[in-house]
Amino acid sequence: MIDNYKIKLDNNEEILYLYINYNYEFSNFNKNKKSIINNIKDYVLKHKIRFNGNKIKLVISGIVICTLLLSHYNLSNNSYSYISSVVFSSNYIKPNNIISSNIITINKNNSIIQLPLNEYLIGVVAATMPINFHDEALKAQTIVSRTYTLKLIENKMVNMLNEQKYFDNEELKMHWHEKYNNNYNRLKNIIYSTNNAIIKYNGKLINSVYHFVSNGYTENAYNVWGENIPYLRSVESKFDIYSDYYNNKKDILYNDISKSLGISINDKSNIVIYKNESNRVSNIYIDGIAFNGVKLRNILNLNSADYDIVKIDDGLRFITRGYGHGVGMSQFGANYLANIGYKYSDIINYYYTGIILEDFTHLHNTT
Repeated sequence: MIDNYKIKLDNNEEILYLYINYNYEFSNFNKNKKSIINNIKDYVLKHKIRFNGNKIKLVISGIVICTLLLSHYNLSNNSYSYISSVVFSSNYIKPNNIISSNIITINKNNSIIQLPLNEYLIGVVAATMPINFHDEALKAQTIVSRTYTLKLIENKMVNMLNEQKYFDNEELKMHWHEKYNNNYNRLKNIIYSTNNAIIKYNGKLINSVYHFVSNGYTENAYNVWGENIPYLRSVESKFDIYSDYYNNKKDILYNDISKSLGISINDKSNIVIYKNESNRVSNIYIDGIAFNGVKLRNILNLNSADYDIVKIDDGLRFITRGYGHGVGMSQFGANYLANIGYKYSDIINYYYTGIILEDFTHLHNTT
């Protein structure tokens, strides 16, 4: 029932927030009240949660659905008496209607914001793709982001802002300056022109991941996350070599590498690299010690997992190609394809294998 918890201060009063499973049904609270309260009690005692308030707020997908007022709470003697009253929030939406409601709830700067999905996507697309990209690339990104957002909800992600970037209006004004009105209206028209399309594979929403620039080929999901995902297959994206972000070099001191990897490395160290079919590092051996290529990329904060290593005076130079994990849609590639005449549907079908586009209003018809 409960996935997580957090204690927050509100007017110097501690409030316990309990984050409930997305699929948990609260539509008939009174009927299941005893069971729900027992679940809450067991969770609080099991996790030894100590707080000095008398309120518990239940949250589903970022929405506070109700507040439970406690008459007494004392963990030290294993005492947890009855809940004196329940106050439902005015913005309560039944869990099985959250997607069909077309409303996204986020917690931005400690304020709960509710937005229609397409309005929310304006801030997401603006934060994740350059506004000077082609309309068709921005449409493709819109559909990718819409699908990704709904997949997050389906996977019970509570804090959307932890999972994808989002700019609110104030941030957009700071980002775009005097071009705010023109850019906002253009992007809004682009987003609404995609007809609420989402991406599905075998009747289910896909995990529509993306990256900025590939190394010339996108990556198989298995090589990054160890899972074979049929629609996230490596495809050629040769035109990414034209990106200003394609090549990069990063020099790291031997001492810093040693601390990061937990080994001793110097100019005498023997380094052997093995690459996979997409030319990204699968494994690297440093003085016989094996490291996974993707994990090493993450530890050392390299632009991509396609890297070569050159010894320099006091450290190693990592020469990378591409920017990002490489799985799914290349954003630069999407823009390149758009500029040579590809439509957004062509771009999406190019990067995601065996998928279909569907109107998201048919995703859930539950009322």
